[in-house]
Amino acid sequence: MIIVTILLPLVFAFFILIFGSTIGFKFSSAIAVAGMSVNFVLIMGLMLWYFWVPIDIISPVYELPLVIPDYFWDYRYAQDAFFEFFIVLVFIINYLFGPFDCQGDKAVSLIQCDFSWIQVGDFAIDWNLRFDSYTMIMFFIVVSVSLGVLWYSIGYMAGDPHLSRFMAYILLFTHFMLLLVSANNLVVLFVGWEGVGLCSYLLIAFWFTRADAVSAALKAMLVNRIGDAAFIVAMALTYYTFGSLKFDIIFSCLADVESLRMNFC
Repeated sequence: MIIVTILLPLVFAFFILIFGSTIGFKFSSAIAVAGMSVNFVLIMGLMLWYFWVPIDIISPVYELPLVIPDYFWDYRYAQDAFFEFFIVLVFIINYLFGPFDCQGDKAVSLIQCDFSWIQVGDFAIDWNLRFDSYTMIMFFIVVSVSLGVLWYSIGYMAGDPHLSRFMAYILLFTHFMLLLVSANNLVVLFVGWEGVGLCSYLLIAFWFTRADAVSAALKAMLVNRIGDAAFIVAMALTYYTFGSLKFDIIFSCLADVESLRMNFC
């Protein structure tokens, strides 16, 4: 079911891109919101399944050592309140389901999906996905924000004949973002990074008849290409230093980081 949460936005995105002009933007919007809502429910179920530990549910919630400022409820500070909402939510989950101790059981991956992807002689790259407590939190944040954007777009872009295409781009962005946060090696992370960059370009240039939008999209693409070059160089140096691109191996070597000195002479 975890893999489904990553692939579901991709499936709905391709469906809307292919049939969006036929079924109309209203039906496409309904499909996009329904698909993301299903994904949200699946992720909530995964979080409850993964984080749930026996706790005394009778204990009063007011014992939570948290002070919410008065301006949190002020509409004039909606952006700050939205950001603080996630901080409060993560804090409450951490309080109810136990601390996210990187040395404890909560950080042990729920499941690792590994299969061979690239094999060139002794050099092999597997498609590694890792699901742990941090991944679950990021899944929740990504899908909840994407669902909110889809809901808001229905009203904000009402009447736009290309709304279905916008919905498909948001779904694609969500898919690559979920892939990025669940990657267990730098190559899969790079694929997610590239997908997010592509979707950013498509969203910025959504109104491609506007010169400003096209110019901004090209600038964003050029900046991303600079980041890509630095990313590739960093992956090469990481492989040269650690002999692997997998996070588990890299992190296990960090304890002895003082002995890992690159010598190019």
